Amino acid sequence: MSDPLRVTFVGMASEVGHAVPAAAVDGLEPMFVEHRPGLPAARLLAHIAAHAPDVVVVFGVGSVPAATVRAVDVPVVGWDVAPDRPPTLNHHPDLPYASAGFLAERAVAADYDRVIDRPLPVADELFTAPRQARAEPRALVIGHSSPRNERVLIDSKHRHEVLHIAAGLKGDALVGALAGSDVAINVRDEDGPGFGPRVGLYLAAGLLLVSEPLAPPHGLVAGTDHIEIRTSAELVDVLARVRADPGTFTAMREAGRRAAETFRASRVYGEVLVSAS
Repeated sequence: MSDPLRVTFVGMASEVGHAVPAAAVDGLEPMFVEHRPGLPAARLLAHIAAHAPDVVVVFGVGSVPAATVRAVDVPVVGWDVAPDRPPTLNHHPDLPYASAGFLAERAVAADYDRVIDRPLPVADELFTAPRQARAEPRALVIGHSSPRNERVLIDSKHRHEVLHIAAGLKGDALVGALAGSDVAINVRDEDGPGFGPRVGLYLAAGLLLVSEPLAPPHGLVAGTDHIEIRTSAELVDVLARVRADPGTFTAMREAGRRAAETFRASRVYGEVLVSAS
C-alpha cells in the first residue's frame, strides 16, 4: 500500500474551509493553514515546513506573494478562487485589505507548478443524505451582501424564511447552518457569468439548490438536480412552491446529492494532485 499523499492547504477557512477534509481520507493526509493576504510569509512557510507535505495547494492564486511560492521546496498548486466579497468592499474582518505593496508582489499563475480552475471540492465529512423536508422549509444564503445580490434576495427575505449569513461559516457553525436548512440559494455578487464557491457544498448537504444560471455548469443540469431562477420574482415563486408542498422537490434534492459526488474532496484531489506531487 502506498503512503498517503501529504497535502498542505493554504487559505481562509471562512471562504474555503469546507473544501478540505478535517482528517485523513482515502489516501489523502491534509493539513489546513489559515492565511490571509498581507500577513507575514514567514509564519506560513514555517507551518508548511512543519507538515513536510508532498504538495501544497494555495486557494486563491494571488493570495500569497510570488516569493513565498518560490520558497516552498515541493510542488505548489494554485487553485483559482474568486473572492467571496462584493466588489466595493475594501475591508472586512474576514477579508483583510491587501496593501499596495502586497498587490504588486503577489503571485500570478506563472509562479505555480500548476493552476487549477474548477469548482471548490467539498470535504467528505460534509456529505449527508437529503433529510425529509420540514413543514415550514428554511432557506439559506451564505456570502457577503452586495447591491446586486440584495436586489435578487430582498423580496424573498420579506415574504419567506430566508437566513442570509454574510460572514463565511466554518466548522460546527457551518454544519449547524446546513442541517437547519432545506433550501440553499446561490446568487451572484456581480453581473456576469459564474458558478459560486458553495454550490457543491449545498448539494453535498442534501439541500434543494435554487440558483441563478451556472456558467459553466460543471455537469449540473437545471431542472434535474437544481432549480434555475433569473429574477427576484422567480425566486419568490419557487420558495412559495416549496413552502406549499415541501415534498414536491424530493427527487430533485436526491439528484442534486448524487451530482455532488463529482465535488467530493477525496475524489477530486485524488484526480488532480497525484500527478503534481
